[in-house]
Amino acid sequence: MFFLKIVAGWIAYFALHSILAADAVKEKCRLQFPGLFPYYRIIYNLIAIGGLLFLAYASFQDSNSLIQPSFWIKSIGLFFLLLGVVMLGVAFASFNVKEFLGLKKEEHHPDTKLVTKGVYRYVRHPLYTGVFLLLPGVFLLRPTLSILLFVFITAIYIEIGSRLEEQKLIKIFGEDYVRYSKSVKRYFPFIY
Repeated sequence: MFFLKIVAGWIAYFALHSILAADAVKEKCRLQFPGLFPYYRIIYNLIAIGGLLFLAYASFQDSNSLIQPSFWIKSIGLFFLLLGVVMLGVAFASFNVKEFLGLKKEEHHPDTKLVTKGVYRYVRHPLYTGVFLLLPGVFLLRPTLSILLFVFITAIYIEIGSRLEEQKLIKIFGEDYVRYSKSVKRYFPFIY
């Protein structure tokens, strides 16, 4: 029953994450709650962070290791974990962090340019790349069934989420994004 709750929790979390990120939902909230809408991004992030911390805590309650990790397995896990953290840092450095967190009003202008410099020269979704790098690290450091389920569901969600995000980007940038996506890999340079 515990594992079913973990799976249901992560699926619900990622579904809510996508629903709240949808432009149609944002527009409906803007019309229904015009006074609160300037805080939409902050509320979205609080829900995302709160849900993530709650589910991560619940997932880590499973202490039954599937394998007994050796020093080398733990070292490899730590390597991937740190590599993922570094990649997330690089990705966040290319954003306006205050805007991303909702602490500054989002500025959407019709003349917004597609960013293809910095880390975006190598991958289209550097935040997802960072998470993909973290996932094996988390599992190798804590190889339990609940963490394996988290890793599996998260990987599936990232693939689905990136495709949904790319549909939005094609709407915004049109042929520029299509050309960019043909020349730059999704998560890992030269691979995928």
